[in-house]
Amino acid sequence: MARKRRSTRKAVLLIAAAAALVLLLRPWSNGLWHAITQVESGGNASARNPATDAVGIAQITKKMVDDCNRILGTRRFSYDDRWSAAASRRMFDVYLDYWGRQYERQTGRRCTDEVRARIWNGGPRGWERSGTLEYWERVRKHL
Repeated sequence: MARKRRSTRKAVLLIAAAAALVLLLRPWSNGLWHAITQVESGGNASARNPATDAVGIAQITKKMVDDCNRILGTRRFSYDDRWSAAASRRMFDVYLDYWGRQYERQTGRRCTDEVRARIWNGGPRGWERSGTLEYWERVRKHL
């Protein structure tokens, strides 16, 4: 029994260490997450937009869930995960890490909070769309 507790304790410590490492590797993530969730849902994990079928705290669409699963190469997320703030946060990180790196490869420029917010709003090439500028201004006010 003691061996099982030690294994569980080790697993918890590994998960905590991994979470801490993620925060170190994504210094942009926390502030941007808060700002985007304020703009998208006012921080309401039960929010729903019937026009786009975007749901949850970050207003994630089914298409975005599918893209996150494609990026990861596995069916890690379900459509129901959009209602979970924790799972939504993980999808947010997966999606913006991936498409932020694609932006950097394509442009040779560093990915900024503006670029990430515009990608979140307008899709992988949202940073090019003039329609995402107003969204960025709303997000910027929460940073």
